Amino acid sequence: MQSDTFRHKCIIRCVIIIASFLLTLLIIFLGVPLAIKKSEKLQRYFVFPTHNLLPEDPEFSNFQKYNIYGGRNLQINVSNDSTFHLGIWHLLPHALADEYLLFKQFDYDYALKYSKFPVVVYFHANGGNRIKFANMYHVLRKFFHIIAFDYRGYADSSGEGIMPEEMAIVEDCAFLYKWLRERTDSDIYFWGHSIGAALSSHSVVKLQEENLYVNGLVLEAPFTTIKEQLAFNSFYKFFSWLPWYETTMLDSLQEHGFVLNTTKHITEVDCCITIIHAKDDRNNPYKFSETLYEIGIRYNRSITLHLLPEQLRCGHYSIRKAPELSDYINFALVVLAFLSVFVGFPVTFMLSIDIQRLFLFEPVTGKQHEFNLEGVVPGGRNFYITVNDDITLGVWHLLPQALLNESVENISFNHSDVLAQGDYPVLFHCHGNGGNRLNHLDVYLKLTKFFHVFAFDYRSYGDSTDAPLTEEGLVRDTVELYKWLRNQTTSDIYIWGHSMGTAIATLTVSRLRSIDIIPSGLVLESPYTTLREEAILFPVTKVMLWLPWFNSTILDPLWRNGFRFEISTHILNVDCPIMILHAKDDEIIPYQLAEKVLIPTTVYHLTYVFLAVQCDNNKS
Repeated sequence: MQSDTFRHKCIIRCVIIIASFLLTLLIIFLGVPLAIKKSEKLQRYFVFPTHNLLPEDPEFSNFQKYNIYGGRNLQINVSNDSTFHLGIWHLLPHALADEYLLFKQFDYDYALKYSKFPVVVYFHANGGNRIKFANMYHVLRKFFHIIAFDYRGYADSSGEGIMPEEMAIVEDCAFLYKWLRERTDSDIYFWGHSIGAALSSHSVVKLQEENLYVNGLVLEAPFTTIKEQLAFNSFYKFFSWLPWYETTMLDSLQEHGFVLNTTKHITEVDCCITIIHAKDDRNNPYKFSETLYEIGIRYNRSITLHLLPEQLRCGHYSIRKAPELSDYINFALVVLAFLSVFVGFPVTFMLSIDIQRLFLFEPVTGKQHEFNLEGVVPGGRNFYITVNDDITLGVWHLLPQALLNESVENISFNHSDVLAQGDYPVLFHCHGNGGNRLNHLDVYLKLTKFFHVFAFDYRSYGDSTDAPLTEEGLVRDTVELYKWLRNQTTSDIYIWGHSMGTAIATLTVSRLRSIDIIPSGLVLESPYTTLREEAILFPVTKVMLWLPWFNSTILDPLWRNGFRFEISTHILNVDCPIMILHAKDDEIIPYQLAEKVLIPTTVYHLTYVFLAVQCDNNKS
């Protein structure tokens, strides 16, 4: 009887043990995957482990503790949300950090805005705060200003209810870029490590959607997707044999917004990309980088891959130890600079009419009181004439020198009456593409020895109405102003154009001829044949002539958008005498172009040519 009781107890115990074991297995191999599938919090624990960040007890403003000098700690509010801010470090390049040690009142903002150093925004890995990667910053500071920040939910990038989420972090990064762009004109690069590679590439794509562009992207030890990266996590590997492993533990990541798909984003990035990966990386196998490179090269030819050999022992966190790293950075900066100048600029120029306008027109605006001649220039007056489309042009009238005494002595002196008498000829001046009429006052004063001088500013120049700068608009305004002047006097009127003003003057005379108005003469100072030929010889664009895409990206877009300024064509419609003035040492508009302008004109009418020596573009 006792043996039966003992046997019965043993059976019960065995059943309990087996049941407990099976229940444990069930909880582990079914419950855990299901819990991960259903719990966004658990998934965030693995993707963004903010619970155990290194180093512990961080002091972000105590740079001496971490053997860092030349740095400042910042906190910036994101958007209009005063409850959430990003914690940021700004570390100076080593060359500027030495100055920091000399001057206690060092101006970081000034250094960021005006120094020649580019800026790198560092996106760190998920297992630490921005302090953890200080050794990496030390290497990068040879070349860059460092902007290191913590993602929302990390370290001091906090706020009530703030949790790390991919899309929210990307929005924060876009805001950080805009904040930084307002404070510097330097090139800005993104550098992403591990999960930071996914976030930085996503941020670049986000910025591109808003027509904002970084100068380059560096991916350090990247992964393809978070799903494939977690498959190498030791915890996840423990469950990888389960039939429901993928559907419960991996596929569910996307349902909760944990996508982090570097593979997708790299195909959409327009800037240059450099990938660096150590072959002995146990966290993210270097095969990830090879896959990213093979996919990315199909969409972006400006992508390079650097694999660090195992003997360097760089692993996942120490590529800074690679002696080649500085060479890679130097090479990347040279390539990026080359592509920026010879690919980025032409493509941007081709696509943006605003960039074309910036290239062609250099207006300097001013307030009306700045152009007032009373008490500044004897016999001068400043006034305004409304021409086409409610556009008002600022105009000067400077009296001939012979009338100055009369204008000073006679209180009731009237410029309009004197002009109407027709005793002196009138010079109507069209200035070049830069500055405003203030820049040419010395020329006007010399010309008053012979003329009434009328000088004006084009639309968007000086104190004239701000309006779109187009060739047609400029010529139309000038024609209307000339017609107004023609109605004010019986004197001979000569039109004088300088540089771009020679094209405007020539087109104006050509158009006036169609309505039977013929000026008394045309003076062309530093003219060119067409804008196309001038662009070929212009110092800035001349260095790009060898590019196969030069015509299609630089010259053709100007023509399509109506920026032609063809003197050589319209000068055939000029019936008045022409004088051409050009300096032989003009480096902006070579005097050979003036000779080409001369060729067709000699067939039709008298042309005077004076080729001066050593006067450059603005002093002939």
